[in-house]
Order: sequence, then C-alpha cells, then structure tokens
Amino acid sequence: MITLYAMLNDGALAPYINEPIKYLSQDELKTYGLNCSIGEPVVHFKVVDDQQQFIFYKFIALKHCIHLDDQSILLSCHRTGKQLKLNNTNTYQVRLICMGNPKLNKKCFAKQLDKAKVEFYKNPVHLKQIDDLIDHKVIEKTGETMMMSWTDRDGSDFHHADNYSHGINGCDNDAKLLNTLIPPTPILTYLRRRERCGK
Repeated sequence: MITLYAMLNDGALAPYINEPIKYLSQDELKTYGLNCSIGEPVVHFKVVDDQQQFIFYKFIALKHCIHLDDQSILLSCHRTGKQLKLNNTNTYQVRLICMGNPKLNKKCFAKQLDKAKVEFYKNPVHLKQIDDLIDHKVIEKTGETMMMSWTDRDGSDFHHADNYSHGINGCDNDAKLLNTLIPPTPILTYLRRRERCGK
C-alpha cells in the first residue's frame, strides 16, 4: 500500500479553481466520478507524496470531509503506476491521509477546511459549467462587476465578472450540509427499515 497526502488545493492549477470548495455541474460530477447530487459542494484536493511533490488532483464531496483533521484517512483507492508517476503500469492500492497545506494560512487541515467553508458559504464558487447550476437553482446571478486591468501595450483592459449567490437548492450553511447526510426517506422509516433489514 502506498500512502499519499491530501491537502486543500491552493489554486496553483488555474484561476477558476482558486477556492478549494465549489459546486460542480452534473456533467462535471460524472466526469470526476462523484456520487453526489448537483447542489452538494465538493472539496478540491491536491495529492502529494511524502516529499510534497504533486501527484494528482481529487474531488471529494464536502459531506465526506466533516470532522477530518491532520492524519485522518480520507480514502483508499487504486491507481496505476502511470497515474502515480512511477515507471510501470501496475495497479497500487493508495491510502490518502489528510494534512494541512503549508501554503495556506491556517496550519492544520480542520482549520483550513473550516475557513474554506466560511468563504464558500459567503461566496459560492463553481468550476466551469454554470448553466446547469442556475437551472437547478443551486446558484443565482446577483449582479455584475467591472474590473480594469493594466496591460503593457494598450494601457488598460476592462473585464466583467458575474456575481452569484446560493440559490434555494444550494448549500449556504452547515445545517444544509448536514442535511445532505440524511437519507431522503423520512428518518423514522429509514431507522425502522435499518433495524428490520439491516439496510
């Protein structure tokens, strides 16, 4: 078994992935193999080896990261040698252990995740595909911001960015996040069925 370390992404991949917690569209959820619904936020992890050399990125539903801290086991998975930057095609079992990202302000994983949750609850972030999120009322457009940037040749450029807030099907607080852990059937029915059938 190979042990690797999962830390919150620090935004080195691309500008639209600067925040570690975000919404994904249904297509993006399928692409990354996530078994969660469109309104559930996900955490973007950077996976490194014991020398903190980058290995791969991984998305995990935020609801599966509650109460994790440094040295918590995030998950076990299988990866090929090529995916692990080894010079073979063997398949390896990999264990991902949580750790704080040294490039972020707070030092421990739990505090970094809590800070990222607070930021996400204030300002929802999405990956690329936004129409699906708007159609499902996960986020809603609240306005537009004009920005000016200076360039070397022509002086300045104007850009605009859309502003979004959580929609009615979004997750803007811990209570809604915890509700994603509860099965969709009424809780008493669920508990009775679990007692009788073990399901």
